[in-house]
Amino acid sequence: MLMKIGLRPLQAFCRVAELRSFSLAAEQMRLSQPALSASIRKLEEALGVRLFDRTTRQVLLTPDGRELFRLASRMIDEYESVFGDFQDYIARRRGRVVIAALPSVAAVLLPPVLGRFGAAHEAVDIRIRDTLHDGVLEEVRSGAADFGLTVAPVPGDGFTFEPLATDRFVLVCPKEH
Repeated sequence: MLMKIGLRPLQAFCRVAELRSFSLAAEQMRLSQPALSASIRKLEEALGVRLFDRTTRQVLLTPDGRELFRLASRMIDEYESVFGDFQDYIARRRGRVVIAALPSVAAVLLPPVLGRFGAAHEAVDIRIRDTLHDGVLEEVRSGAADFGLTVAPVPGDGFTFEPLATDRFVLVCPKEH
């Protein structure tokens, strides 16, 4: 039979187990000691086992308590990891991205790409800083831009770069030239 035990009683149990003190755990969790004790008592009743050996001087885990502590700690760590990952996911869906780009890139390449990105990520505000090569590098170096789109910087300039496209330059002139 699957028991319905919430996360909060398991967190309380783990805190008491870590600190080996009901009073310290209650203080850290901002609970009264009687409320914390009641929570542990209900957990023990729900599980049908004693989790702690209590004396006036110490609080020690029973063998069942040690096993629950091992499993509950793993579950709490996973829970915190899942919600941390979800907060990271939400943060990426909102916010502001600043791109420093060469004028040709800003005018020709970025509009269709940013149109698709904006449709998929409406809560992200995108700013483009249209500047020449040295300006792109300075914007990124200073932190004013999150990244830049320009020609490859000089090696050893403190930047990491990834080639994105090859541009074919052509000469345009009248036929008689």
